Amino acid sequence: MNDLYEIADQMNEALKEYYRPVDLSKEQIRHLILSFGKIGHVEKAPSKALQSIIKGGKIMAVDGSNNSYGGLYPHYIEIYRGVAISSMDKKDDIVKSSYFCPLLSGDEGEKGRDRERRLAQIELEVALTAIEHSPSVLIMDGSLIRYHIFQEELYKELTKCCIDQGIILVGVIEDLKTSILYDLIHNKKGPIFYDREGFYNNLEIGEFVVFDPGKTKKEESGIYPTFLRSSKDPYVIGVDFLQEQKGFFEEILSLLYTLTPEGSRGIPQLLDIADQHCKITDKAVEEVLRHSIDPIIFEKILRPQRNKRSR
Repeated sequence: MNDLYEIADQMNEALKEYYRPVDLSKEQIRHLILSFGKIGHVEKAPSKALQSIIKGGKIMAVDGSNNSYGGLYPHYIEIYRGVAISSMDKKDDIVKSSYFCPLLSGDEGEKGRDRERRLAQIELEVALTAIEHSPSVLIMDGSLIRYHIFQEELYKELTKCCIDQGIILVGVIEDLKTSILYDLIHNKKGPIFYDREGFYNNLEIGEFVVFDPGKTKKEESGIYPTFLRSSKDPYVIGVDFLQEQKGFFEEILSLLYTLTPEGSRGIPQLLDIADQHCKITDKAVEEVLRHSIDPIIFEKILRPQRNKRSR
């Protein structure tokens, strides 16, 4: 184990050196934000405006997950599940599942991007079914840009339905991969830093950030990005809106803040429930396949050789 501790120490020093040129104070980060946008604050208690947006109170949260079982290409099966959870009636909850097996498709493709496309597809299919239940707000897990990239036609269909029916569509991003703060520093000296670390502990609980028009790349895809610190956790979440619905962003941020437990990691509880419902564990996948797939086919095609190693 000594060799592992040694490389961990080396990595620690390298990371500290990497961030030294962009190790900005809280005051410097907030000044940077105010140079290109606005810092505001929302309250937890729903206002009359918020109550009018949620109307009958039905909010739906959509999440998806995938897992695979087997060995290397093409001897594996991928399972996909998408769920929509209602805040009012469990009868409105939706579950959809699908599978992909390279042996049956004959198409290797770009595996990583193909998985993203299939996952985005089942999430959008669930979302399109969810709007048949007339929610006031539809919360998607992750950035809306992901659907725009991987399933453009289905995403266009969903956004049109939401706009036409007055359903507020939002994407909640837990693990920020954007670099808006870095991109706004014109000289861009030093290493790149992401909004995940740029916003870290630099907003107070209940504070949000929006940027001035033309300052973010997401606008080109019709998305209005915002950021919110919704709990005691020092990280912020990203919240994407459609440009056509950005006038509602403060009310919806207040709604998300209200739905988020103070001591949590900052994700609205309804979305966390959706995440728990859609997860497919390794054990569950193996049990289902062992029960459903012909034993000879299972052993011949799917069972990974690594599972036969002696313990």
